[in-house]
Amino acid sequence: MNTDNIEYAGQGRIIGFADFYVAQYEYFHYVELCKRLRKDCISLKGRGLGWSEIAASIIANTYIRRPQTRSMVTAYTDFYLDKTLNKVWT
Repeated sequence: MNTDNIEYAGQGRIIGFADFYVAQYEYFHYVELCKRLRKDCISLKGRGLGWSEIAASIIANTYIRRPQTRSMVTAYTDFYLDKTLNKVWT
């Protein structure tokens, strides 16, 4: 399969480096700041910005690296909650 020129849905994804945006850096910086200050962290944002993937990776890392910690995932509906939790467990 030639992934250089993807023309229709379902053909596949191009394998390469992920894009990294300033907003994502700011989010990681905010989470790190909360950790250092021993504060809770909350994020309000629009849909489709990649925050669920970032949150899922942070939660999975915390679960593996720091025993006896708890993370809470909330969402507007069970549908979105299930999608995010699937990202955590995957």
